[in-house]
Amino acid sequence: MMDTDVQQSTHSITPPPPTQRRPLGLFIARTLGQYDTALWSGAAGFAREHGLKLLTVAGGGLQGTGAGREPPRNVLYELSEAGQFDGLVIVGHIGHDLMPEAFRTFCERYRPLPMAMTAANLEGIPSVVVDNTVGLRAAITHLIEAHGYRRIACVRGSDGDWDAEERYRIYTEVLVEHGLPFDPQLVSPGNFQASGGQTAVDLLLDQRQLELDAIVCANDLTALGVIETLTARGLQVPDDIAVVGFDDISESRYFLSPLTTVHQPLYEIGWRAAELVWRQICGETFPERVVLPTALVLRQSCGCLFETTRHAVAGLSATPHASTELATMLTQHRDELLAMLVPALQEQWPGFAPVWAAQLLDAFAAEFEGQAHGRFVQALQGLARPSLLVGMDVNAWQQLTSTLRRQLLPYLLNRDQMLAAEDIWHQARVLLSGLAQWIEVYHQQQEVLQATQLRRISQALISSFEVPALMEVVVHELPRLGIASCYLALYADPQVPHDMARLILAYDRRGRIELPAEGLSFAAAELAPPDIWRNGRPDGMVLHALYFQQQQLGYVLFEIEPSGGEMGECAVRSSFYG
Repeated sequence: MMDTDVQQSTHSITPPPPTQRRPLGLFIARTLGQYDTALWSGAAGFAREHGLKLLTVAGGGLQGTGAGREPPRNVLYELSEAGQFDGLVIVGHIGHDLMPEAFRTFCERYRPLPMAMTAANLEGIPSVVVDNTVGLRAAITHLIEAHGYRRIACVRGSDGDWDAEERYRIYTEVLVEHGLPFDPQLVSPGNFQASGGQTAVDLLLDQRQLELDAIVCANDLTALGVIETLTARGLQVPDDIAVVGFDDISESRYFLSPLTTVHQPLYEIGWRAAELVWRQICGETFPERVVLPTALVLRQSCGCLFETTRHAVAGLSATPHASTELATMLTQHRDELLAMLVPALQEQWPGFAPVWAAQLLDAFAAEFEGQAHGRFVQALQGLARPSLLVGMDVNAWQQLTSTLRRQLLPYLLNRDQMLAAEDIWHQARVLLSGLAQWIEVYHQQQEVLQATQLRRISQALISSFEVPALMEVVVHELPRLGIASCYLALYADPQVPHDMARLILAYDRRGRIELPAEGLSFAAAELAPPDIWRNGRPDGMVLHALYFQQQQLGYVLFEIEPSGGEMGECAVRSSFYG
C-alpha cells in the first residue's frame, strides 16, 4: 500500500518466514568509488540488522540504444532474473545515460518484484531522493553573498538525470534571484564523472575563453576533475577560480583544495531504499517518496578558511580610531617596512619572494582598515598551501610568520592595537597547524590513488587470460583482503552468456572447494551450483563481471563486508580485468 507521506512508518514490520526468503537485490554501477560504496553500505546495513541476505549486482551504467556496444558489465543485469530476489533496490545513477522511458522499460523487466530507487523519479516506483534545493541554494548564495562572485559557471550532470536537472534548475533560479543574468555560455555539459569536469574546463576556458569567478559542479567527482585540470594549468583554487561540488564523499576533504560541497546522507539513502523494498515485501504501508535533507559544507575551495581557523578569532579588535591610525602608519611606512621585512624573511627561507612580503603586509593593513575580516590569514593560506604541496616544511612557515610578527611589533602603538594584532597572529598559527594536518592526509590519499593507478596500468598490460595463474591469485590473495568466499565461473559460450556456465574455482571460510578438473556446469542465471554452499549461502554477496576488453569471459561472486567494498573491487579489478 503506497502512502504519499515522506516520513518513515513507525509500526513494526512482520517479516515472512526465514526459510522462504530470497535475497534482496541491489543494482549498482560499481563498488569502487565512495558514492557507490556508501549507498551499498547503507543497504547492507539494513539487510544485516534485519537478518536478510543481500545480493549486489555491480553491472555498470546502462548504455542507451544506438550508443554502441553495451559495456561488458551490463550482461550481469541479464543474468539477474526476477526470481532470484524478494525485492530490488536500483541505484538511479545506473540509468544516467538512458532517457526516462528507456530506464523505466529496464526497471519493468523485473516486475512484479517490489522495488525502490535512489536518485531517480519514475512514477510508480517508490524512491529515496534528497532535497537538492536547500543545500545547493545555500552553496550558490554563499558564493555570491559571502565572496562576491559574479561570473559563476555550472557543469551539469548527465542529460535526463533527475538530480542533474534539479541542480541545474536551482543554479539558474539563484542567479536570477541575485540579479545575475543567466548566460548559457557559462553552462557546460557533464557526466557526473571526473572526465566531465576536465572537458568542462577545456570548453569554458579554451573554446569559449571565459573569465570565471567560480564553477558549480553537479557532483564531487566532477569537481575533482575541474580542480585537477585547473591545477594542471597553473591556476589556483580558490585564488583564481573557486569550485563547489555536491555529495560530500570522503575524498572531498582531501582534494588539492578541500572541497566546499553539499552533503547528502548517502548511507541513509541506501538504508532507506532497502527499507522501502522490505515494507512492500511485508505488505506494510510505505511512502511513495522519501526526501532526505542536504546541507552546505564549507571548506577551502570556495575561498573560506578551515573551520578551526574561522573559530580561532577571539574577537579582539582595535577601536576604529586605533585601527585607522595603525593602517595609515603601515601604508605611509610601507616601503621602509618591506625593506626591513624581506631580508629578515629571506634569512628564514632564501626562496621567499619580495612580492609575498608585500601581499602579507598589505593584507595585514587591510585587516585594520576593516576592508575584510580574515584577509591576512587568507593571504597566508594562498601562499603557504602551494609550497606545502611541493614539500616545504610547515615549520618554515611558522618561523616566517613569527619573524613577520617580530618585525611589526614595534609599530603597534598601544595595548588596543597589540591585542587585535595578536588575535590575527593566533589565527595564523591555527591556520598553519590545520594546513599541516591536511597536507599529511592529502599525501596519504595520493599514495592510495597512485597505487590504484598502478593497478589500472597493469591491467592494460595483460595480454592473455591465464586461468591457472588467476586462480592462484584468487586463492592466496583475496582472503587477505577480507574476501571470505569467492566463486569464479566462465561462460560456456561467451556469445550467449545467460545460458550455461562452468564453476572453475570456489573457496569459502573453510578453504578451497574441490571441483572436477573441467569445472561444474550449471545454468548461468543460478550464479553458482546450488549444492556448492557448504555453510549455506552467505548473507552478503557481490557479483562482478570478468572480461577482457569487450570480450565476455564470466563472472565472480564474492562475499565481503561493506566496509571493505572499495578494497574488494580494487583486488578484483587488478586480478581479473584487462
